[in-house]
Amino acid sequence: MPKGALVEVNGVARQLKTGYVEVGGVARKLKAGYIEANGVAHTFWPPVTIPPFEPVEFDYTGAPREVVLPPGRYRIECWGARGGIPAGTTIMAKGGYTSGILTLSQPVTLYIYVGEAGNNTANSVGWNGGGMCGTVSWWGNRVSSGGGATDIRLVGGAWDNAVSLRSRIMVAGAGGGSYYNFDGTNTGGYGGVGGNLNGGVISTYGWSPTGVDNATLCTVNTDIGGKQNAGGVNRLGTTTYGNPGVFGRGGHFNQVNSPFIAAGGGGGWYGGGGGAHASATIGGVFALAVTGGGGSSFISGHAGCNAVNEDGTHRNNPTHYSNLVFTETIMIDGRNSMPNPRGAGNIVGNSGHGFVRITGV
Repeated sequence: MPKGALVEVNGVARQLKTGYVEVGGVARKLKAGYIEANGVAHTFWPPVTIPPFEPVEFDYTGAPREVVLPPGRYRIECWGARGGIPAGTTIMAKGGYTSGILTLSQPVTLYIYVGEAGNNTANSVGWNGGGMCGTVSWWGNRVSSGGGATDIRLVGGAWDNAVSLRSRIMVAGAGGGSYYNFDGTNTGGYGGVGGNLNGGVISTYGWSPTGVDNATLCTVNTDIGGKQNAGGVNRLGTTTYGNPGVFGRGGHFNQVNSPFIAAGGGGGWYGGGGGAHASATIGGVFALAVTGGGGSSFISGHAGCNAVNEDGTHRNNPTHYSNLVFTETIMIDGRNSMPNPRGAGNIVGNSGHGFVRITGV
């Protein structure tokens, strides 16, 4: 711990002992779990050092974690969070998966942001970029918010800090919010799953229990998933509804079309588009724009990814501005088989909070 800060006590500058802070002119010893910075006590998560060949895992906490990686080779795996589950249902848009080997010649400090699963309470979000849902219950209709992405950064800070978001070297996209209607028709739609290069699209109307769109009931919105260089946009035909996803965050629900029964988009490299209480007839099929799109994923060095510079402009190549790149990269969307983050074997999409695993190899 660094030497204590200079503080003023009764008009005299005094240097605090290490591990003390000044409170009302009196030096007081810090409690366990706190650090001193310029004479002020702050809580902190102690940095984690990764032991060789032993996996270290990070579940959702609602706060970033700091990790110190000494020189070596590491497999880093991220799982994006699922979108929210509308009340009274089990439908959800599952999170995606990313993995790669990072080889370091010198120590590097990383910041771990694990996404929160989407919620089904009004005006809620999933931490780390899940888009906000609106009214969650109206005349038998139920919706949910988007889930939060899971990512690895070189710069810490608030989850939505622009400099921190640009420093992401790996992102696993999250699922968008879903919709269900208990009015007797039992219709609804899954949000878009957490994606690979592109976030998952949605079934805008019709009951699709397998998550595969039923052509007789569902109109698929192919623009609503997050992309590598733009957020998802919720369109029916040529008309745009909802709020688009942006860099690092899913789109919020549309706040114009009352009664605001609409889902949020999933977080990601770019977020999925948010939903809206709007409808249209497309190709003779009645369609709703209620559900949210999935967020896209990103891995520095992965073919097809579009990295950004420190100022946020796109590089039009997959290499992060830090020149840290992964090898042996894997990117799987939430509709396909992936490693189980919390047990043995594989699962089809991540159906919980996000997760991170780092293993020395």
